Amino acid sequence: MNQIQSKILLYKEIGETPLECLNRFKAENPAYEGLPLTYAGRLDPMAEGLLLVLAGEECKLKTDYLYLSKEYEVEVLFGFETDTGDVLGKVKIVSKNSQEQGVLLRGLAPESFLSAIKQLKTLPQKYPAYSSKTFEGKPLWQWAREGEEKEIESNAKITEIEFLSQREISREELQKNIQDRIAKVTGDFRQKEILDLWNEKIKAEENYQVISIKVLSTGGAYMRVLAQELGKILGVPSLAFSIKRTKVGEYTIC
Repeated sequence: MNQIQSKILLYKEIGETPLECLNRFKAENPAYEGLPLTYAGRLDPMAEGLLLVLAGEECKLKTDYLYLSKEYEVEVLFGFETDTGDVLGKVKIVSKNSQEQGVLLRGLAPESFLSAIKQLKTLPQKYPAYSSKTFEGKPLWQWAREGEEKEIESNAKITEIEFLSQREISREELQKNIQDRIAKVTGDFRQKEILDLWNEKIKAEENYQVISIKVLSTGGAYMRVLAQELGKILGVPSLAFSIKRTKVGEYTIC
């Protein structure tokens, strides 16, 4: 890249932290060496998609960029709940009768899912227990690891939700998908404990239900929380199976 840009659109891959994505960019673009860089909005390790990066003097406007609207494509997996709200978490709730719940979910028309997800727009948004939000000087994830989960509401809003599709995933496909994605994560994210629990909890000879939704929100909304709240409305454990951020304000991924 020959010309220094004040705003850079990066694609954060699954398994990367935002910092790792930023460091990858700097390694590939030495012209930015020594120039202040910051990302305007985080993405979880299991999420992928648009990471808006500010460079140089633009970094001073970071707060303004954090308030930009966000668009996501989210897959919600039913039958499990984890302490993080996505697959990079310790399984704590499993459907006791997933076959019956599978029949229930398969029998729901798209209109029924739409009715349920529209209720999410009226619920107050919360920070997940495992997030970088600070409380009394410590990030929430640190409180959670110490056994004290804190529930803090945010000012974020869900403005639009669209039902996209529904599918089934087999035990074998689910297990491989989770193993492959967690293997891409570096650092201390409790990977071994998490994988051991997933291998124990995924039942043989079963298919699991997944729906896809498109979500438009204000800055600060967490799709992991949204996915879990949807399951509570439907009466089935759930989590964010995949998250892709496709838009930040007027900026979109290619």
